[in-house]
Amino acid sequence: MSTLFWKHPGEADLALFAGGELGPLARWRIEGHLHACGECRQAVGEFFELRSRVMDLAELPQMDWNGLAAQIQRRVEQQRRMSSSFAPARRAWRPAWAPALAVLLMLAAGAYITRRYRAPEPPLSGAASLNASAGAVELRLGDRQVLTLTNDAQAESQVNWRVSAGAVSARYLDADTGNITVNNVYTQ
Repeated sequence: MSTLFWKHPGEADLALFAGGELGPLARWRIEGHLHACGECRQAVGEFFELRSRVMDLAELPQMDWNGLAAQIQRRVEQQRRMSSSFAPARRAWRPAWAPALAVLLMLAAGAYITRRYRAPEPPLSGAASLNASAGAVELRLGDRQVLTLTNDAQAESQVNWRVSAGAVSARYLDADTGNITVNNVYTQ
C-alpha cells in the first residue's frame, strides 16, 4: 500500500479518478497509490470500462427537433382556441370571504392594542422583607409569601446566612458530600 494513503481510497474517489473529475492534488495522490496497489488499479479499470459502456448508451437518436417544437406550438395554439371559445363571460373577482377577513383583522388589531397598551398593574402593598433560616430563604411582600428557596439540609449540615437591608445570602454545606448550596436573594 502507498504511503500517500493510510488506507485505500474510497470507491467514490476511484470513480471520480476514472472519469477525470478529480482536482490535481487528489489525482496525484491516487496515481501514487495506484502504482503500488493492484486491487485499486483493477477497480479503476472496471470504472473506465463501465464509463465507456455508459457513454455508448448515452448517444441520442437522430430527431427532428425543429419539427417537434413546431408540433408542440400547434397543439398549444389549438388548446388556446378551444378554451377561449368555451370560456364563460368573465366577471370581476370578488371573494365572499373578504368582509369576514376584514372583521378578523380588526379584532386581531384591537386585541393587540389592548394587550400592548393596558394599564400597569398596581404595585403590591407592603414592604419587602427577606428572612433566612436553616431550611429556607424567603421573600415576603406585606403579609404575602412571594418566594421561598428551601434546602433539604440534614441535621448535620452547616448553615451560614447573612441578612442585610436589601439582600439575604444563605450557604448550606452538606457534611456528607461536601457540596455547597448558595442562595442569594435581592430586593429593590
